[in-house]
Amino acid sequence: MKMFSSLFGFILVSFCFAATAIAVKLPAKFVLTSVEPTKLAYFAVSPDNQTIAVRGPTYIQLWNIADQSLIKTIPNQRFVPSNLAIIQMEFTSDGKNVIERFYYAPNIVVTNVETGKVVFEKTVSGKQPYNSIYKFSPSGKSLLVFDANLGSAELIDVKTWTTLSVTNIGISPYTAAFYAGFFFLDEKTLLVEYFDESTTNDAEDFKLFKYKIGTNEVSQVFLNTHLSYTIQMSPTKFIARTNIAYYNYDASVFDLTDKSVTKFYQNDFLPPNDSEKPLAASINMLEYNAHNDVLLVGTTNFPEYLPKGLRLVNMTTKKASPSFDFNHLEVIHLFNNDKENYIVGINRGQINPQEGGVQFIKVGE
Repeated sequence: MKMFSSLFGFILVSFCFAATAIAVKLPAKFVLTSVEPTKLAYFAVSPDNQTIAVRGPTYIQLWNIADQSLIKTIPNQRFVPSNLAIIQMEFTSDGKNVIERFYYAPNIVVTNVETGKVVFEKTVSGKQPYNSIYKFSPSGKSLLVFDANLGSAELIDVKTWTTLSVTNIGISPYTAAFYAGFFFLDEKTLLVEYFDESTTNDAEDFKLFKYKIGTNEVSQVFLNTHLSYTIQMSPTKFIARTNIAYYNYDASVFDLTDKSVTKFYQNDFLPPNDSEKPLAASINMLEYNAHNDVLLVGTTNFPEYLPKGLRLVNMTTKKASPSFDFNHLEVIHLFNNDKENYIVGINRGQINPQEGGVQFIKVGE
């Protein structure tokens, strides 16, 4: 179960949309319609929050978010049979390219949105490419591509697409482990999280190491907690979903600066009429938006705990939106329009064909 929950959290891609906001007032709910919504695979929002790239089976469409108009269609893209074939999709920091990570080779493909041509691609080795990841540096000027089968982390210049350095992290320091997370602490330092299912001690399941990029310098980080699916709030501050028992999770905020760990529970944030159950036993989605300090929490449908739904938690005010259902949405992410929060997801139009496409839904506290 631990392996499943960690892998599920790992596959759920955790990326935050950039800070620049749209001045135009958006509708509370709108859809960027598609003629084939059941075949949509993924989407990504540009760093300036003006454009969204939507991935179809053989094309990428660019939409203007402010007026919901189609800008262009980039044809002749690599075939993607469904969203299960793609793991990540996002813009480079300059907004000129879209990077996609696939389950099958080539695993990483970068496409220029102006020319529609592939400017970079890379195939990772072995039979488990989903354990291999990419991560942009804090400045966005370089891209780290980790090959889990070779144990090497290659730093690539985003402007020239040439290799800057290679850091040997290793295939695995443990018998039955996989890499659960990579985070940049700064341009030259990586935080690497390992999951080790061979141990019988829960506190030893997840281990953290610091690596200096381009060197062999490594040191272990010791925390008084065990971690599961982890997302980054700041260079040293993280939110972690912690596996404490069978189908039982809680969430914590931990800070590497003072090594403090602060647990929070769902009843701390909910209105009185909502569930009194803690955030345990049901978390299957966490995504943080650094622009407005908001956490997206997704819960599963275990009736003895919480109904399936989403809510936004303001990590500054500790207030949460009411829970709302997301059964009709897939590939869900956060979006912020000035001071308004939206969730964005693919609606396959099976319940209402008129809503088939990429749907934006405003969510208030």
